[in-house]
Amino acid sequence: MSNQVYGKLEHTSTYPADSTDFSVKRSALFWPLLIGFALFLIWAPFQQALFSGQQPTFEIAIFWAIIWVSALAIVAALAYYSSLKPYWSNLNAQNITALLVWLLPLCYLISSFGAVSRYLASDSVLIYSGLALFFTLGLFMNQNDRVARITQNVIFAALYLLVLFGFLNWFGNSSLAGKLVGWFSNSTVQGVYRDAVMGDATGLRLTSVFQYANTYAALLMALIFVGLYITSVAQKRHALWIHGFMLVPLFTSIALTLSRGGLIVLPVVFFIMLLMLKPAQQLLAILHSLIALLATVIILAPINEVGLGQKPSWLGWTLLLASSLICAALIGLSHKYLKPWLEKKLEAWTNIKASNLWLPFALLIIGGLLIYLLIGTGMRNILPDNIRTRVESISFEQNSVLERFTFYKDSLKVTADYPVLGAGGGAWATLYTQYQNNPYISNQTHNYFLQYLDETGILGLALLLLFLVYVFYHYLRAYFKNPEGHKTHFVYFLIAFSILMHSLLDFNMSYFYISILVFFSLGAMASRIKPRRFVSKPEKEDDVENPRGSGSALIHSGGLIVVAILLIVVSSRYATAANASVKSSDVLSSGVQIKYEDARALLDKSLKMRSDYPFPAMQLASILQNAYSQTSDPAYLKEAKTILEEAYQKEPFNKSIINQLVALYQTENDSAKAFDLAYTSIDKFKWDMNWYQTVITMANKYGVQALNQGDAELKTHYFDLGLQLYDRMHAGVLHLKSLPETQQQGQPFLVSPEIALEAAQIAYYSSDKMDKAAEILKGVLTDNYEDSTNRQIAQWYLAVLKKMGQSDQEVYDKLIKADPSSKAQIDNIASLTP
Repeated sequence: MSNQVYGKLEHTSTYPADSTDFSVKRSALFWPLLIGFALFLIWAPFQQALFSGQQPTFEIAIFWAIIWVSALAIVAALAYYSSLKPYWSNLNAQNITALLVWLLPLCYLISSFGAVSRYLASDSVLIYSGLALFFTLGLFMNQNDRVARITQNVIFAALYLLVLFGFLNWFGNSSLAGKLVGWFSNSTVQGVYRDAVMGDATGLRLTSVFQYANTYAALLMALIFVGLYITSVAQKRHALWIHGFMLVPLFTSIALTLSRGGLIVLPVVFFIMLLMLKPAQQLLAILHSLIALLATVIILAPINEVGLGQKPSWLGWTLLLASSLICAALIGLSHKYLKPWLEKKLEAWTNIKASNLWLPFALLIIGGLLIYLLIGTGMRNILPDNIRTRVESISFEQNSVLERFTFYKDSLKVTADYPVLGAGGGAWATLYTQYQNNPYISNQTHNYFLQYLDETGILGLALLLLFLVYVFYHYLRAYFKNPEGHKTHFVYFLIAFSILMHSLLDFNMSYFYISILVFFSLGAMASRIKPRRFVSKPEKEDDVENPRGSGSALIHSGGLIVVAILLIVVSSRYATAANASVKSSDVLSSGVQIKYEDARALLDKSLKMRSDYPFPAMQLASILQNAYSQTSDPAYLKEAKTILEEAYQKEPFNKSIINQLVALYQTENDSAKAFDLAYTSIDKFKWDMNWYQTVITMANKYGVQALNQGDAELKTHYFDLGLQLYDRMHAGVLHLKSLPETQQQGQPFLVSPEIALEAAQIAYYSSDKMDKAAEILKGVLTDNYEDSTNRQIAQWYLAVLKKMGQSDQEVYDKLIKADPSSKAQIDNIASLTP
């Protein structure tokens, strides 16, 4: 008799000879653990899904999340201590994963010693320590099928709430949605959750709590596979109805995200899922997906119009509810009447070796044909306009694809310079402006594994892949040996695998909430690994009484508690520091008068809690510089300089710190330090045209000062560097013209009239580069003589020509007609001695 799944809560033991029964009745602490876990799953997504955004406003919620999971880990260690005694009696293929997972934060810790951003590296150590704790929770909370089902129900309830929340915002009920979560969410503005629906060039996109449609699509995709799997194997009616009912909202939601990546990855993972089912289950999964897809296609256009405000909210809810009920009913009927018939008819086929391969490969061919019909023919016209536009734009030549390939190539450039241990947590966000091929803006590589490679190097990525391969391999090995005994946990495989697959194309794992789901699922998968012993068990050894087991359990539980307490202490300090920085920033930007002492107290508190935190350091230096400007007391400027120079040593790639330090050196009239810092930083921000303009302007200014002081060597130094930067900009502009036609360059990068004027003046004062000055000016001169900058360019252009014994009568006539006073300006410029 096969094990019942999603049916009666009777205990089933997959490995009766080797496995430990972590019974829900063993400890009274189980229910507090489960309640705390459930509350976390409800709270966390409404904190912008705990996105790692490298800013204090994002970090506060992440630190509190780590504190929360650390507290859960302490409860778990106490709750499962007695069960852990036999569990740790011998090191085996299963429990070793509880140790292997700690290699991940260890890699980040090692990489942090040479990190390019000390504070981001510290954040990453905390984040991966938190993920290791969630893996451990997944490992222990899913040892027992009964507990696993309870835990899964909690997870699915929390995740389905996010889907409902998304529709509240799509259907125009955003105020109600905001009231429901505003009392505990940090993302509501004026009673509305920020950017739950976002617009771009193709129309509105549903993002729910993530404020990024593609990551929401990744989660929806995982839930779709879970729903299709459960409705194909479940034996309990309520499971069929709940998950069958949710299929239409899930398919509709993923369509409303307009995520092309989701459309690409979804059939791949669906194919993999089918390979792991029996033929009857495969047919049911396909049938259920077709039922839900048909219902989605029927209601999609009017629901899309509701989101666009063209139809009333009640219509959207009515269509969604009715179609979901019909879908659930049809799935229930198929389970009652079709499933037994299919199992009977296909029993002989099921017993044939590799019978589970035939249907998926046939479906692969049919699916390819359907995709062709949808993309390459007029069949796509059945879709709403904005969705059809997104489908039509699926191509390897589109900007988002080409841009991602550029990210990936640039990411490997980072690895080339930091190959073994990486550049520490936050490496890509810190370094990408130095390695980028063109001036895009992206703090994420859009590929989890490449970003991990940048941060921890080849060693770190190798250990991550080793860990993932170990868990997936051993889980799948156990699954294929006894599929019926592993049904309860197969949903965890679907969650982890589908999200990781989608993370090859996007930065889903930069959302701590998504990473939590993945690592908890990996832990749950590891709980099904057959615990084969690495060390032979002595004869007549009683695991429960084995002192080695008791000692190992004590070490593991005690170690877990110590690490959790350490994380609570560190995260509390970091959260306090971030909170003080945010409060100070809010006060200073509000325009409300605040005493110097009060503002300083907040920032001193922040720096005391976390000395490597750049934000309060910059804020405090700014306050000190303002105090100096008001009092002329050099003590303020000296302290600001000390703070900024220390911050720069810890964050040498932080543009804001460098800008602030350059400005301080200029205030001190230390032109050499100001220019050297700005110039040597150009490689860190090589596509920032404003940076080029700043440095070229400085080269012109300081070069002229050296000229007036008679310092020919210093003049040549500044002028040569200024012109080199101009030539470098010009070469960059030519490089951007070589980009594929369909790839956008990103931020503007061009030789602006202001930059050209500064460079031309440098060439003019260099005396032997008059022809270059004329060439630079002529290249940006236009016929718009109403523009003051263009008139100034024309004046300098004509003065340079006059100096060379040449003229441009056409330009001269147009300029004088627009501004007769320009004649005197031309003469004045021409009279300047280089």
